[in-house]
Amino acid sequence: SLPHSLYVALVGRRSPCKYFSSRMRSTTLLVSFLSYILLLVCVLLVTYDTPLLSNVPPARIIDQPISKIAVVIIIDGMGQRAWEYTMSNRFSWLINITREYGISGVVKANAPTESRPRHTAIFAGFEENIANIKTSWSRSFQPFESVFNNVDVSWAFGSESVPLYFAANIRRMSHTISPSDAEVFQDFVSSAGSMLRELSPQKIDVNASTRGKLVFFNFASPDIADHIEGYSTPDYLKAVVQADAFVHDVFHFFRIGLSKELMNATTFIVTSDHGVLRYG
Repeated sequence: SLPHSLYVALVGRRSPCKYFSSRMRSTTLLVSFLSYILLLVCVLLVTYDTPLLSNVPPARIIDQPISKIAVVIIIDGMGQRAWEYTMSNRFSWLINITREYGISGVVKANAPTESRPRHTAIFAGFEENIANIKTSWSRSFQPFESVFNNVDVSWAFGSESVPLYFAANIRRMSHTISPSDAEVFQDFVSSAGSMLRELSPQKIDVNASTRGKLVFFNFASPDIADHIEGYSTPDYLKAVVQADAFVHDVFHFFRIGLSKELMNATTFIVTSDHGVLRYG
């Protein structure tokens, strides 16, 4: 027909809609690629300055520290919502001790510059800011001091590579690594004899260090279970219940092994390094 012949003569046999769609697709791919390159360049060039300013003098200590020993337990991947979901209708030693004697709270990360709460960085000496990509996430690009470097002696027990990862940023620490939370606790028990002797001085030494002593644990089973299935699964519940029991066992061990005076000068901190998702 004449209209069809005229159309073919003017625009060819290719449909204008298909031509426009192809051009749009090419433009979208080009813009996406350029945006990716721009983002990558920004990541490599930007340097995020830690909010812990180095030119601010430390707070003056007006008295002796309230604790001589700190026992820090990180239950990896135990977010607040996941904790309430799994333990709200079950007996929990942690919940019971918090209601009776302790203090609890929620710590949030400052997005987008932090993916983990800052108190975790204080322990690790490593902050998850974007500049650390320059060091392949092996150490802090910006100077960042760890609390481990400011104690008299420290021990660390953990699964996977957490203690080794800490050791890359910490100058002195005795550590062991184990593949499971149960073996983490067993490693602690097997070395507890020498640890208790060092934690409990046999005589008063006027030249002894005034710095405290730190024992660190990392239980990673809840995080592994969440990555696989999420926190609304039986495996995650089992991991959290097990971690709660390990915390009780650690506390019970120190209560038996330390003198009453030294136990009263010991602080127990149980925390998590990040939250989790319900469906993994």
